[in-house]
Order: sequence, then C-alpha cells, then structure tokens
Amino acid sequence: MTVLMFNAYQKRHIYDSFVKGDSKASIARSYKVSVRTVGRIIAEVKNTYQQMILESYDDDGYGSEYADEVWDDDTKDDAEVEYTVIATKDSIHINKVTNGEDHENEVISKNHKNFDTVSQIVWSNRGSQESLSQAYKMMNKAQQVLSISDRIKLDTDNHILLVDDIKLPVSLADKFIQITVAGSQVDLDKYTKFSINLTDNVSNSVLNRLYDFISANSVQITDDGMIICFKKVNSEFKDIYSRSFDNSVGKIVQVRRNQVDENINKTCSYGLHVCAAHYLDSYGSDYNNRVVKVLLDPADVVSIPSDYNDSKVRCCSYTVIEDVTEQYRQGELK
Repeated sequence: MTVLMFNAYQKRHIYDSFVKGDSKASIARSYKVSVRTVGRIIAEVKNTYQQMILESYDDDGYGSEYADEVWDDDTKDDAEVEYTVIATKDSIHINKVTNGEDHENEVISKNHKNFDTVSQIVWSNRGSQESLSQAYKMMNKAQQVLSISDRIKLDTDNHILLVDDIKLPVSLADKFIQITVAGSQVDLDKYTKFSINLTDNVSNSVLNRLYDFISANSVQITDDGMIICFKKVNSEFKDIYSRSFDNSVGKIVQVRRNQVDENINKTCSYGLHVCAAHYLDSYGSDYNNRVVKVLLDPADVVSIPSDYNDSKVRCCSYTVIEDVTEQYRQGELK
C-alpha cells in the first residue's frame, strides 16, 4: 500500500535514515507518525529500488540475486525493545514494548515457584534493561499455575481458574490476574471466598454467569465472599407482589430451592428476587415503598433472568441487613 502523506524525497530520507541505523521508533517520533507507517514507507522504498535493480540486469538471474543481497545487507530490521517493571513483594509485572507500540506482558506472583529467582534478577540489577529481559524470558518460558489457596489454582497463561478442579469463567480468571498484578491481598481473600462459595452452587448456568452479573452491575463482594444486592418492598417491609414475606432488617427470607424458577428466559416468574441498585427504578413506583439492602450467598442464586441486561437474580434465600430507603430516594445508591 502506497503511503500518500509523504512525497518521494521525504520517503527516501526516511529510508536512508533507517539504513544508516536509526530505529523505526526514533524516525516515527521525528515525523510524528506511527511506527507502522514508517515500516510501510521503508517497505515501499525498498520495493521500488529492488524493482529498479531487477530491471537493470539481464534475465540471467544475477539481478535477482544481487537485489536480494542488497536488502539482506542493508535493511536488517533490528527491533527496538524496551522493558518496564512494576515489582512488589507479592508480584512482578514486566511490560515489553517493541518498536514503540507492540505491548506484551508477563505477570508472576509470590505463589509461583520461580518468583524468588525472578525477583532476585530484577532487584539485584536495579531493573536494568538486561536484567528485565532475562527476567521476562524466565517468566515467559513456563506456564504459570499459581496456588491461590489449597483449593484454588490460577493458570495465568491460559486464563483458567480452578476451584477443586471445577473450572470457573474466564472473566473471573481475568479478575484474579488483575488482583495478583495489583498485589491486593484484601481483594484476593474476598474473591477467593466468593469463588469457593460460587462452586457450592448446583447450577452450571449460575456458575458461569454470576460473576458477569456482578461485574456488569458493580455489585459489591463482601470480605466473606457474599454479595450485596437490593430489594424494593412495601411500606410494611412485605414483598410487593405476594405481601407474605417479611423483609424487616435482620430477617432471613427463604424458600425451597425447587420453588424458584431456573429458566433464565422467563423474566418474570416464581421465586425470591433481588437486584442491582440501578434496577430498582424498574418496578414498584409507589413512593411509600421501602428499599432494603440484602446479603446473598452465591450458592443460593438459582437463576439470572436475561432481561434488563442481567441486572436481577432469582434466589432461594437472602438476609436483610439494612433499610436504605433514604439513600435510594436521594440517588445515593449506585
């Protein structure tokens, strides 16, 4: 593809600079273009002059051989590589930048068998480019399977999260990788407990979809691995539809699991319902209604109906922990 933003003189100057040893990244900075554009210009000029050489020789093969020889000698593309590192006592994250724009990352946590070796390489050489290159290669060599706990294994290369050999969704594996990079032990502990609670759920659908509900709706996970949801009730703290369940603060509301509809395509059906904060405006318009905060065990979720962008769940049990009506009325619930 021909690059139209430069004239022939400018293209030749870019090409000559590259042949003389300037990197694509430095040329790109000088001309305020991307490294990719510089590469395309070099290829364009190379092809033009290669064709000129071929046309200046007889058809005995010498022209082609000479042209190949010229480009082998003069246009070797030595990639410009730079490493950056974020290193803590719990994790090491090395970012590899090639030619100013190609980013590759490797992450290793203190639970990995090579962590001490990699850490020593990084710290003993004060993060020099040579030491980061060596550390990056060591991190890149082997598949990293981290022992988050005695029950949880995280394969950071293949984005696989296992709890007692039960595979959890990629989105949750990615969250664990993010946490290990950040080095947050508090988050690691709460997501570990949440994942264990989740595997106690008998529904494969919930196992694979509950974290997406949490992530999409900014649902809070507690330190003991439970989740915070909300529910709108009437002025007497009874459920709006049957008026038979007491949702006063401190109450445990529950039904048999087999009395809750598992079908995600039935958006309004039987069973207990709780939701994300933003779903509260979707029902119960009476101003005298109350809003309560509830604590929900991931194991007690039965289905996640597919309407309203998966922002409500059906469950068989929850605990009412707070009356948040005033916060809701003032728009403070997010």
